[in-house]
Amino acid sequence: MARFKFRLEQVLRYREQLESRAKMAFARACLDLAEQVKKLNELRELLKKQELLPYQNPQEYWLRTNFIRSLNEDIDEAELNRQRLELQVERRRVELVKAGQERRLLDRLKEKQAERYAHEQLLKEEKELDEVASLRHTAQVV
Repeated sequence: MARFKFRLEQVLRYREQLESRAKMAFARACLDLAEQVKKLNELRELLKKQELLPYQNPQEYWLRTNFIRSLNEDIDEAELNRQRLELQVERRRVELVKAGQERRLLDRLKEKQAERYAHEQLLKEEKELDEVASLRHTAQVV
């Protein structure tokens, strides 16, 4: 008896590869976002510490105010990067969901075709057995 052969097996493998790539891209985007959030939190902590330190002299006041202004600019830039990375994570998530749906669709098609093939093979085998049984029965009667 011949085995079931899915005609779209190469397409299914390609879809599995696309899903795998989408998973890796999503994981990378999540990792980048986590690193950016960590960096942003560190900058905010540094800013808090700098704002709480007392000034020793006017030169230190001038230096620290410039440093604090620079930190605020870095925080604003890091916040923009965080928002950009959040959008990227969402895009990657949507791509992953779409790739998974496309692969599952082909998986279901393969399963249904395999079930249909198995059912057809069973019917074919039953027909052959019925023919053999009827041939034996007619041979015994004669």
